[in-house]
Amino acid sequence: MKKNLLLCALVIFVSSCAVVDALYSNGYTYSPKDKSFSIVFDAKPNVRTTGMFEELHTPWGEFNMNEVLYPNRSSVQAVYYVDLPKDAIQGLDPYTVLEKIKQSRLDNLDEPEKCLKISKLKHTLVGGYPALTARVRSKVDVPDEKVKTLYAEYRSVLVGNRFYEIAVANREDYPTKTQVGLFIDTFRVLK
Repeated sequence: MKKNLLLCALVIFVSSCAVVDALYSNGYTYSPKDKSFSIVFDAKPNVRTTGMFEELHTPWGEFNMNEVLYPNRSSVQAVYYVDLPKDAIQGLDPYTVLEKIKQSRLDNLDEPEKCLKISKLKHTLVGGYPALTARVRSKVDVPDEKVKTLYAEYRSVLVGNRFYEIAVANREDYPTKTQVGLFIDTFRVLK
């Protein structure tokens, strides 16, 4: 009897590992030329040196962000990153830097009423680096689209002076734990 239970448990474990492996192996692992990070997108993303947030507004100035983006019909996966001036943030608590960036971005919105709600804001770590996670519901202006609200989960990470923002967004509801797990949680700092 114990042998049968053990065999059954082993089969279930191996099967679940195969499903998880299949989910992760179907994606496209992206890493920039400098090999500073990697992340698994659903498919090959578009890479641009400026993007949706063409400029990152911070208390230390405005900076053009690099953008790696994979949009599909119902959701968007994105990574934005930029190097902040080392001397400006040196000695500051990393969570303070992340909070100041978040607040500065909100203060510099052209239309503040478009940001409807920020929730589940929390401090965490990603690979040992300070991170800030949040859920955001905002209005979007997309021509010829019926859906005018975007639901997103963000994770901002500070690695030295490099600021990363990883996001997954949907048009109908907040990203599921599976969406977050299959994208945001695959982000790895490599150097």
